[in-house]
Amino acid sequence: YPGIAVTVCNKDIYMVYPHEILYIAIEDRKSVLYMTDRKIETHCSMDYWKEVLDEKSFAQPHYSYIVNLNYVADVTKDFVKVRYGDKEELVYASSRKIGSFKKAVVEFGK
Repeated sequence: YPGIAVTVCNKDIYMVYPHEILYIAIEDRKSVLYMTDRKIETHCSMDYWKEVLDEKSFAQPHYSYIVNLNYVADVTKDFVKVRYGDKEELVYASSRKIGSFKKAVVEFGK
């Protein structure tokens, strides 16, 4: 995958590679990229991320989150467990989005 040039909150520019993104969360009106080796805060909108990330590899279990399907370890009605190495995080899932998210996980696994 090609890198995405991202301007972070302190105005530095980073190259971000989609395969390094575990998930993206909206926090304090910023989008925060939780990555395999670091966390990056940007002012990019969720709509921006939905546009630039491959919809086959990324899905939304909740309005405020986009998850990389490569790192999904488990899905319940309330949470998505994201795992990378020994790092494990829970991401909220909403009742409105969990059905389509589970479908995306199944499609991704084929």
